Amino acid sequence: MTQPKFSNLVSLCFQYFNMRDVARWGSVKYNIYKQVIKYITNSYGNDALIRRIFDKMILNGYIDVIRLKKNNIRYLFNPYQREYKHFMSGRVEFKT
Repeated sequence: MTQPKFSNLVSLCFQYFNMRDVARWGSVKYNIYKQVIKYITNSYGNDALIRRIFDKMILNGYIDVIRLKKNNIRYLFNPYQREYKHFMSGRVEFKT
């Protein structure tokens, strides 16, 4: 079985995140996105590919990086660049 193209995997993850409305989750750590991408792409044991997909989604502007402290980084799925208010608990309120 052949692996799909990298660009197809990124668009597949984007569509799945939209369908599941991942923005409702608020800001979460990388490990949560890693598990979901691993499930979507069925690439267990290929952490480098999962990280590349995640980094490409950040570069495309689908995911925002939120630094709470030096070693505490959270990520927010925000593909439409809506304005939001972030709380320290990880909860996010999108402005309408």
